[in-house]
Amino acid sequence: MTITADIEDLTVADFMMMLAQNQKTGQLTIESGDERLKLAFRDGHIVYAASTGVRETVGAMLVRRELISEEQLAEALRLQAEQGGTALLGQILIDMGAVTAEDLTRVVYLQFQNVIREALAWTEGVGTYEPMDIPDLGESRVDPQEVILETGFRTEQILLGGAAEHD
Repeated sequence: MTITADIEDLTVADFMMMLAQNQKTGQLTIESGDERLKLAFRDGHIVYAASTGVRETVGAMLVRRELISEEQLAEALRLQAEQGGTALLGQILIDMGAVTAEDLTRVVYLQFQNVIREALAWTEGVGTYEPMDIPDLGESRVDPQEVILETGFRTEQILLGGAAEHD
């Protein structure tokens, strides 16, 4: 069942929490003016987050935090291109030994928080949730700069972190 709500009536945080508490699987799209936020939920956990707002890629975040070098990122992107752009950048970096899975997970978590933080400030707009299958990791192809997680993050954690930094 598709759910549509005005942000004035159901805040972004409340909409996300409703989906999390009901362990929904599908896509939430929230639009406010020219801005758009897309979140994918699997069993109430956020497994994908992207927005039209300016954001830093996972690769750039890894370099900025000095978890990988510019050269390692360039090599991983080259390997990804050799594979037709279908391989996940994070997995390539892990396979190269450039980054640990734990470090990658932490950076992806921060990226998701950054994406969602923008939308927490929105006071108007429309949110639409559509139930759909969200395939397991490896079964879908996404933009190489974006990530779909296998298990995802607890919505409550991301909201709390985003709200704390928003205040």
